[in-house]
Amino acid sequence: MYEITHIIDYIKFLKKECNLSLSIHIREKDNIIYNSPLKSMNVHENSYCSLIKALPNGLSKCVKQQGKVMQKCKFGSFCGLCYAGVREYVYPITNGIKPIGFISVSGYRTDNMESYINRLSTIFPITKENLTTASLALTTDIPSKKHIDTLITPLCNMIELACIRSRKTTNSNNACTINQVIEYVDEHYKEDLKIDNLCKIFSCSNSYFSHAFKKETGKNFREYLTELRLEDAKYLLKYSQLNVTQISVSLGFLDSNYFSNVFKKYVGITPMEYRQIHIKTEE
Repeated sequence: MYEITHIIDYIKFLKKECNLSLSIHIREKDNIIYNSPLKSMNVHENSYCSLIKALPNGLSKCVKQQGKVMQKCKFGSFCGLCYAGVREYVYPITNGIKPIGFISVSGYRTDNMESYINRLSTIFPITKENLTTASLALTTDIPSKKHIDTLITPLCNMIELACIRSRKTTNSNNACTINQVIEYVDEHYKEDLKIDNLCKIFSCSNSYFSHAFKKETGKNFREYLTELRLEDAKYLLKYSQLNVTQISVSLGFLDSNYFSNVFKKYVGITPMEYRQIHIKTEE
């Protein structure tokens, strides 16, 4: 827990000396960070967010949005707006192999706060006046992303190093575990992965791999790999300008027709139908 103590000290420094309101959201449970005091640092410390989360379904809606944030974290850090109109800087947290959560530097007021308050007052049982009063706790003094990068990047590196050291200690005997295999797949799923090659990398038999993988994930290897790729595909169809062929190639589907068939089998509609539906939804 030596690294965790230093991480907590640095977070206290960022909050007190740099006046940052930051929270840590760990989505992957099996790691040293989730099982440490850092797990409790997952709350935005301002009265506006606290008020919304205290409303019926307010907390569950925030938690649901965190899943979408995790998807976006695959493409690096970013500045965005939450559904309640709070501007935040988001930084992926990795364990050295795959994303396990994110850091949010939040509490910044957006220019069009009134429109968000109007919408929230129709979703939740609360008046515009109460929301407006609470929103005054948000600051309009928004720092540049370059400034936040300088402060938060070391924190991301500290957390990643703690995870790596913890994993090395746990697996000091160099024995292959199925969790190591899954971590590798989660990191390299866009590549041309085959069971035979993975068995060679991790020095395990084909039968052990197949049995252990299904037992741990509830899916066979091909299903698991396909679902990882399709989650990225759905995100790219919604938010990128890439065409279907470009998306299929970027995710390891070398044949766009095969990609379209697989997408329809799992999602129920074609990639273009999915894109059209979500473009209309966003409008």
